[in-house]
Amino acid sequence: MPPKGGVTEEQMLKFMGAKTNLSLHQGKKLIEAEEVGFAYISKREARPSLYSLIGLREQIKKRPSLATTEKVKQFSRAKGRESIVAGFYHEGYEEPLLMLMKRRGVHSGLVVKGEEGALSMTTRLRSASTSKGLPVNHCSGFRSVGIESACEVDGVSRQSFRLEVNAMDYGFEPTDPPRTDRLVKFENPF
Repeated sequence: MPPKGGVTEEQMLKFMGAKTNLSLHQGKKLIEAEEVGFAYISKREARPSLYSLIGLREQIKKRPSLATTEKVKQFSRAKGRESIVAGFYHEGYEEPLLMLMKRRGVHSGLVVKGEEGALSMTTRLRSASTSKGLPVNHCSGFRSVGIESACEVDGVSRQSFRLEVNAMDYGFEPTDPPRTDRLVKFENPF
């Protein structure tokens, strides 16, 4: 489910010119193509019944439990190494999301404390009064070390990491994050 008022990955991809209305068959072809190897398949196309729950979230004004766990469900499996990336915002979600990723048997997992639980990081400065909890742009994750298959959860050697990404370290100026619940006009630079 999309973040409350935040910009979704689908909106970002569409803004950059990506096709976000691929069928499962079209996505499969792109993933299998050696020169591409990536496809974005909207939940609207892949799981219409799940997509229909977005309206429910807007009506009840609360995050259904599915909105958290669906981030790490594997609705499809790949051959070879797999990774899962998920966003979170509220305290207490980081470790359970990583644990669920490990239970899926993926080779690597990454969780990002993004705006409203999205994967998108922010360039805004952390408020001086914000001292409790993890900062936005906190990332943690794991990768399997020296094995071909991470499907066996027990006995798999994993390397863990945690870091806080500061956008200014990469040359970005602080700005307020875009929100869909505010009037913001974007111009596509492409």
